[in-house]
Amino acid sequence: MAGGCSRYRLRCTSLEQEEGESGLLLKSALLSAFASGTAGYLFQWLWADGASVTPSLFYALLFGVLLTVSWLRFQTPLPQFLTLGLGKNRAVLVVMAALFAWVIYDFASNTASEREAAAPPHQEGSQEIAAEGLKPGLRAPDFTLTDSEGREIKLSDYRGQTVLLNFWASWCPPCKVEMPYMQDFYEKHQDEDVIILAVNMTHLEKSMSEVQSFVEKNGITFPVMYDQHGETTGRYEVVAYPTTYVISPGGIVSERFQGAIDEDIMARAYRKASE
Repeated sequence: MAGGCSRYRLRCTSLEQEEGESGLLLKSALLSAFASGTAGYLFQWLWADGASVTPSLFYALLFGVLLTVSWLRFQTPLPQFLTLGLGKNRAVLVVMAALFAWVIYDFASNTASEREAAAPPHQEGSQEIAAEGLKPGLRAPDFTLTDSEGREIKLSDYRGQTVLLNFWASWCPPCKVEMPYMQDFYEKHQDEDVIILAVNMTHLEKSMSEVQSFVEKNGITFPVMYDQHGETTGRYEVVAYPTTYVISPGGIVSERFQGAIDEDIMARAYRKASE
């Protein structure tokens, strides 16, 4: 016999072609994933108007490096391509080192956050003041924005009431679903110590006429403020639309909801923050 494939040359050739096509599809899929990751994190950073800039740029850079290296090694055999030319052993060591570094970073970050949240309040006169931040248990950052009449509205003006601080945009589909629930909740509880402050992300809107049309269409009667430059949106690290912070009467963050919530969730969050 001339060789293992001499008798079944057509079959062997077919198998080799199938393996080659499978490898090509896998390489193409990985390139697409790296390209999507790069674009996604860059878009997240730009769309968030600078919020969470450090992690977004880090991951965009990481995916960009992987995309570049993979592109340059596209013509190499599949095993070498998948390990980026490092070889199996080195690739495993790199992955293990990256996971170890991530565990250390995550532990350090969580420990710092827990220490900040658990820090004893500072004394200012006879009042206790918690550290400022966005995590539950920290004092919500104060801000001042204007309404459609140009009147200034300050978050701290509502101290003593539970505040549902809602960030929204007129073009956002989940915001369109959520806003009627907001209005229903407000109508049922407006005689109680709770207020909804709706912050329109005006810097992301096409025009003020569309915003006003949205407000009128939904019959919104609670205060609506306009974040013209995105400063408050960025300060509250809003990256998902809508986002709602529930703030206790003492000005302390109770909960944060990313995405649309219904009336029942609002009622439960209000009761929890008011306890």
